[in-house]
Amino acid sequence: MKKKLVSLILVNVAIYALAVFIELNFLYSDEMYFRSFNGRLTDQELSDLIQFDRSTEWLNYLFILPYMAGIILFTLLTIWIGTFFSSGEKRIKYIMTSAAEAHIVFSLSYLILIVIKIFILKPQMMDIENSDFQSILWLFKNQNLPLVLLNILKFVTITQLCYIFLLTWRLFKNGQLKFIKYLKITILSYYSSLLLLVVLLSLSDIIFN
Repeated sequence: MKKKLVSLILVNVAIYALAVFIELNFLYSDEMYFRSFNGRLTDQELSDLIQFDRSTEWLNYLFILPYMAGIILFTLLTIWIGTFFSSGEKRIKYIMTSAAEAHIVFSLSYLILIVIKIFILKPQMMDIENSDFQSILWLFKNQNLPLVLLNILKFVTITQLCYIFLLTWRLFKNGQLKFIKYLKITILSYYSSLLLLVVLLSLSDIIFN
């Protein structure tokens, strides 16, 4: 169990590291900087900005493990609560394994999105983090929506749908309940909790800003 878990984590870390490397060297290219800031910064200011960003690139790799751990632990906690209240099940190890197995969706999605942005979208600096094109928000991009609803729609994505179904499948293969039971638990416990968290963060942003 431990060896499998470590192997899953290492595979995901390797994919994330590759994606970050490609992102920093090909997406955040000098050309992109010039395209985004040409006419807004002098040549010297632009050169200093690029040099500073390049000198701090290594910090991005340090966030890979905490990012993974946060998602896996959030999934573990919400699914365990869901299985406990729906069936009284207290086992936790298979949920951890299932969450680690399903996490491949996020690492591969990150890599694919980077490639799409490099070869198809070619965004400017201010649009690089925008991945709305893979969410249901894309259907409402020209509409003026409340901030809370806008943030909820951002999380209804192809990636999340794939994660929900793969997580459900791995729970079904590793656990003892029926597939449809795990699907209900995943949607009601994990996904609902995620959307609730998005709503709370959106409301706090409105209140304090």
